[in-house]
Amino acid sequence: MKPKKTFSRFVVTSLVLALSISCSTVEPSIRDRDVARLTPGMSEEEVIKILGSKPQSRLTQPDGNTEMTWSSQSGGTIFSFGKEEDKTFSVLFGPDGKMIRIGQKKEF
Repeated sequence: MKPKKTFSRFVVTSLVLALSISCSTVEPSIRDRDVARLTPGMSEEEVIKILGSKPQSRLTQPDGNTEMTWSSQSGGTIFSFGKEEDKTFSVLFGPDGKMIRIGQKKEF
């Protein structure tokens, strides 16, 4: 193989590896400022629009309330190695589809 072709493959492989490491977000990230915008009385559609994604789980309880749960994982980048972050939180909605409260928040 010619040295020029080998070098080109090395450069392309290195670039792909660097980009994959720096763009390691697994799921859409839950932003604290978006969660802070949620208020009781909002509809399910409003909450989903603010958060920018549908919930990962939805549980309808016997009393008619619905709990929706969002979670996200973001990995460290090449510049912030070791700063991985997992977030989970749930929102409780009444039988009328209006938000009652944020049920739980968890960061680990």
